[in-house]
Amino acid sequence: MKLLKVLLVTTFTVFVGSAAAERIAISADGNVHDRDDLCATAMGISIVAEANRKGDLVHVEYNNHLGKNGGAQAEEHKRNVETMRKNYGYSASFFYDMRNQQPAGTANLAAEINKSTAGDKLKLHCGGPMETCWRGINQAQPAKRQQMLAISHSKWNNNHADTPQLKHKWPDVCKLAPCKKIANQNDHAFKSKNWGWLSNHGKIGQDLLKITKAKGGDCSDAGMVWFTLKGNDKPKMNQIEALFKGGSSSSSSSSSSSSSSSSSSSSSSSSGGAECNNTADCKAIYNGNLKPKWKVANCNKKGICKCKKGKKKKNCSQVKK
Repeated sequence: MKLLKVLLVTTFTVFVGSAAAERIAISADGNVHDRDDLCATAMGISIVAEANRKGDLVHVEYNNHLGKNGGAQAEEHKRNVETMRKNYGYSASFFYDMRNQQPAGTANLAAEINKSTAGDKLKLHCGGPMETCWRGINQAQPAKRQQMLAISHSKWNNNHADTPQLKHKWPDVCKLAPCKKIANQNDHAFKSKNWGWLSNHGKIGQDLLKITKAKGGDCSDAGMVWFTLKGNDKPKMNQIEALFKGGSSSSSSSSSSSSSSSSSSSSSSSSGGAECNNTADCKAIYNGNLKPKWKVANCNKKGICKCKKGKKKKNCSQVKK
């Protein structure tokens, strides 16, 4: 009986462990139409690294709107992706600008699908028209396609086909491989203007903060990657911030956080510890760095916060720097 229990526990552990293994692939447009991918692709590869999953990212294709290559927008997208790729030290070997690397990108996606097993699945995040996703899946071995999962969140992405080159849509992808459509990420934290806290995370955070401004903070497609990392398709901003606080950029941001705390402490001393009424303290509060036993009591339109002991008021959640 003891031996049976050990075998059952061991089998269960192996099964759970192997089921958890997964590799990550990202497909995005961004070269024309909606500008959200100008932020989302860079954000997606960033949160993978912050979750200490860099080694699981095996394929990134962007500017995949075939037939309309775009100009300045496509180049901006490329710059954003390259900025964060270099910041996190990803190899360039699996990043593909699909304007001019489509055959190679498709071949790499197919190769990664062909590596998949029941214990090492590939999650493909479909953040643009479905044509290049379909091509990669279609080029892979039929049996291996069943060891992957295609993820989408947007009807627009699923159905968009406004050029002769875009021949396949989400239903075509789902005929080849398992699919999952999650909650629309335009309704959750990755579409937000409240990315100011990134400034506390060193050069990495500051570079990413600039990128979030590409479309007023809309990084919505990155919510699909968050779903794979956290199993949650309704993320909140404080959860994303917590990832960065505990992730790979935390060491580089510690000096930034320290300087923020010291400026906050010195300003509270000047006010006798009763209230904070200067920009430095306002920024600290905005980024969640309240002093011990203090909570926001009032915020005005100029972004200066007055803090007193007491209950946090709802209107203070929208403090601007």
